[in-house]
Amino acid sequence: MKHIAQLIGFSIFGFILHELAHLLAALSLGHEAIIRINSVSVLTNPPTFDRILIDLAGPLMTIALAAVGLWGVMSRNSVMGFNLLVAMTAQRSLAAGVSLLANPNDEYRIGEALGIGVWTVHLAVLVVLGGMLFSAISKVRPGWMYLLWAWIGISIGVSLAVFGEPYLPSMHFGST
Repeated sequence: MKHIAQLIGFSIFGFILHELAHLLAALSLGHEAIIRINSVSVLTNPPTFDRILIDLAGPLMTIALAAVGLWGVMSRNSVMGFNLLVAMTAQRSLAAGVSLLANPNDEYRIGEALGIGVWTVHLAVLVVLGGMLFSAISKVRPGWMYLLWAWIGISIGVSLAVFGEPYLPSMHFGST
């Protein structure tokens, strides 16, 4: 239970940085965009290559955050690092589920645009994150109680970000 606030925070923080990566990619490629806590809308019509780069930026940010968490676990035996890694892995796992059920996301669109299958990039991202998590689990050795509280904390954080989006401000960047 002592980690629940950290897991909520990392879940929300992960959403923000993931979307910020999409925004920065769009802006660096010269596109106008709107950012929200759980999405970025590119207002111009980017060519396929730009769209792939914009879509790829978010998952790469999430993997980078997970790598920071893994570094904390492996170099400092940091439970905070483990919480960050768990939250980022859960975020992309949930994104894969959402793509399956309702709304194709970043990895899905990248795979489709590259013609390599809509689940190929999802699988690659989840294998990388799963490998990091497996390495960290062998060092931290969380118990079942941790898993329960991690699920609760991440569920709260994700719910706040996803369902709170309509109530939070959006910001418009680029030419007007």
